Amino acid sequence: AYFVNNRRSRNRQLLHLQYHMWSNMPYKSEEPSIETLEGVHLLSAKDTMAECEAVATDISKRIRQGAHYQDFAIVLRNPADYDGILDAVLHKYDIPFFLSKQHDPLQLAPLRFLYSALRICRYGFRQEDVLAYIKTGLTGLEDSAIFDFESYILRWNLSGSVLSGINDFSLNPDGFIEMGEKSKNKLAALNQTREALLTPLHMLQKELNKKQSVRDFCHILYDFYTHMEIDDKSEA
Repeated sequence: AYFVNNRRSRNRQLLHLQYHMWSNMPYKSEEPSIETLEGVHLLSAKDTMAECEAVATDISKRIRQGAHYQDFAIVLRNPADYDGILDAVLHKYDIPFFLSKQHDPLQLAPLRFLYSALRICRYGFRQEDVLAYIKTGLTGLEDSAIFDFESYILRWNLSGSVLSGINDFSLNPDGFIEMGEKSKNKLAALNQTREALLTPLHMLQKELNKKQSVRDFCHILYDFYTHMEIDDKSEA
């Protein structure tokens, strides 16, 4: 899109699209005899590369005619489809640009950690929420301990109160065989991991179950975040 003087509202055609894009309302010119469709151009390209080349060529032409780079914005519906193409073409034409993408907040490990913790407290330690929580890598436990814990609860399909209750794990981590000394040692280590994981979550759940204002809720969540030293673990 090329905005004359960076003022979209001065172009009646773009303004019409802003309000009637999906209403099928036809555009009516106030001065049809002299008005031309300078605000909207349609282009059909054979592929993504040709599309990007056409855009870059048009920008370069307008720059030579007196426009400024800051007058342009390239808006994409599916930015991932243009990765490695649009940026390469813009570099080819020496067009400076800033690329801004929307990101899912849950791609950030600290937010996934908090989100999973809240789901655990809200839905009663469901297996999928506990697995999501431990896979953030922010629990403070060794990877080997996390792997063994995940394998154990998947092997025995543990969830809810069976996973989070007061009783320790008692099933053989090696499956349906006689529990030898090695299996007992594995089980003891699993119960230590279980306690380390569940203790802060039980504390969080207890606080959240109290009647709280929004301010109190935020304080509880922040206290949990700092208690778990998430900033330090994220920087590690």
